[in-house]
Amino acid sequence: LRNASLTRCRELHERIGGYQQCLDSIDNGQLDFFSFDVHFAHVLSTGGFDVVIGNPPWVRNQRIEPAARRMYRERYRLFRGEGAGRTAAFHQPDLSIAFFERSVSLAASDGIVSLLLPSKILNAGYAAALRRHTERTLSIVAIDDWSEDSHRHFDADTFPLGLTVSRASRRSAIRVSTSPCFEIRTEELTVCGSEWTLLPHEVRPFFERIHRTFSPLSTVLGRMPLMGVKTGRNKAFFLEVNRVRADAVETVDGIVIPLQYVARCVRGRDLRRWCISEPGWMLWPPPGGWKKTPRWLERLAEERGLDPSAFVLSYVRPEHIGIKVAWKDLSRGIQAAALPDRWPEGSEVRLVPNQTLYSIDTSTDEEAHVLAALLNSNIVNALALASVERAKDWHFRYFGRTMSRLPWPQIFANDDAWIALARAARQSRGRECEVLSEVDRIVGALYGATEKEQAALRCFVQRRLGFTRAAP
Repeated sequence: LRNASLTRCRELHERIGGYQQCLDSIDNGQLDFFSFDVHFAHVLSTGGFDVVIGNPPWVRNQRIEPAARRMYRERYRLFRGEGAGRTAAFHQPDLSIAFFERSVSLAASDGIVSLLLPSKILNAGYAAALRRHTERTLSIVAIDDWSEDSHRHFDADTFPLGLTVSRASRRSAIRVSTSPCFEIRTEELTVCGSEWTLLPHEVRPFFERIHRTFSPLSTVLGRMPLMGVKTGRNKAFFLEVNRVRADAVETVDGIVIPLQYVARCVRGRDLRRWCISEPGWMLWPPPGGWKKTPRWLERLAEERGLDPSAFVLSYVRPEHIGIKVAWKDLSRGIQAAALPDRWPEGSEVRLVPNQTLYSIDTSTDEEAHVLAALLNSNIVNALALASVERAKDWHFRYFGRTMSRLPWPQIFANDDAWIALARAARQSRGRECEVLSEVDRIVGALYGATEKEQAALRCFVQRRLGFTRAAP
């Protein structure tokens, strides 16, 4: 309580100091300012502007000065996250959220607001309050999604989205400009959760039916996806191994480390759909740390200019050990593979994923292959692309929290589909196209997708991933 009071006192003193500086500047005639209430009093007195157009700054929450962040929270409820529901606990808003709220407040009762915003507002948790507020109190005129082809319009690596809203009565349809262009009703923006999904008519009925029929992945499996191991210092933990002995490895520095303190680490670059390449070596400290610092650790710390106490992993969970299915957090389409618990299988060296991967632990090697087949299927890729976050060059971010909400089929060991998917995944090497075709047929049956729906979903995935371009 005392620490909280001291923090509040410091904030008040900083604010008082800022006000005093403003007063001093005014006394000296040095303060240049702009105020809508002063400069456009004649407009605001009649209700506001007919049209507000803007390109607000996109500044991540972490990069906003603390004092400014406090001010935005006090002034703008969407920046505070009011109305976001459960997502408010993880509210880290972009500065553009405050500009959106301010722009709407400047518009007349029948005015139009059109802003260039980051495309993340479609599905980011920090924009949930903005989406709910817009749905309840505004009329969406148009959504222009330029994120798929931003380089045609913008020099920077951005993922822009134009949002045009009206304060007048609700409109019957929203014009969506993307690839391809179409119209939807406001209530069709949300398929599942709070995210807005810009789905063309040929695939929307399928998505709506699947979300109504199937439970989320985390519910069906009873497990949540987990980010891989974080070292905090990759250069310190990753090892260049010169040779492997019966019970130890020898690094290129001549340091001999017992096998129980090393692991093979799979990174995003090591994983492809269905398989992994030769993983690297990393130090694997005991969970509680070393009771007594080994001589080899002292040498390793000395070589790297660190204290031996620095060799503690930043993020590691029991589920990182054992058999699992893993996928890249950043990729052009889901790329998943089964990971054995040891590398090579049968050895004493454990295999772990690093933070560029997400994974789900499994009880058997067969289950890992079945889950990999489902994740690599066209249908699951389509379901993911409706809500995952866009990145550069047609890549997307397949975060664990997003993947955990995917509608997932109930499938049991020894089912015909289970056996067929496990066999297909194991036979994938060198037969990727043939295997994917078989996997898509089996997964399509699990989801009850017709041939026409599967064809439409294939086109949807190819367009979203930039492999084909829709006609303008």
